[in-house]
Amino acid sequence: MRAPLVLWKELALVFLAACGSDPTAPVLSDLSITPKTGVPPGGEVQIAANFSDPDEDLPGGKSELGLRRTTEPRGRTFESPLGGEPTATGRVLLTVTLPAGLVPGPYEVALTVVDSGMRRSNALTATLDVTE
Repeated sequence: MRAPLVLWKELALVFLAACGSDPTAPVLSDLSITPKTGVPPGGEVQIAANFSDPDEDLPGGKSELGLRRTTEPRGRTFESPLGGEPTATGRVLLTVTLPAGLVPGPYEVALTVVDSGMRRSNALTATLDVTE
C-alpha cells in the first residue's frame, strides 16, 4: 500500500500588490518545482507559481495538487487551504514531502487554485523525476 502524500509541510502566499475589481477566476503562471530531478521517495520538493487575482479573494480558497505517475492513466489530487491577506498578485509556495513508498519514475505534477468564490484557476503542469 502506498503511503499518502504528506502535503503542505509549509504553505505560504507571498504577496506583491493589491487592488480590487469584479469577481474573476485566479490565473496561474510560471510553475516551478525544485528540485525537478533526483528526488527520492520521502524527499521534499518546493512547488511555486505566480498568481493574478484581481478580485483579491484567493485567501479562504484552496490549492489543488495533482500527482500522477506518467505511465498510469490516473493519479491523486491533494487539497490544502490558502491563507494570507487579500492581494491581486503574488506567488503560491508549497513544500511537499513525497511518501516514502512512492514508486520511482517520472510523475506529472499539476497545480490549480480555487478562490473563496469557488472560481478555479487554469492548471499548470510540470514533470518530477523520483529516483531511488
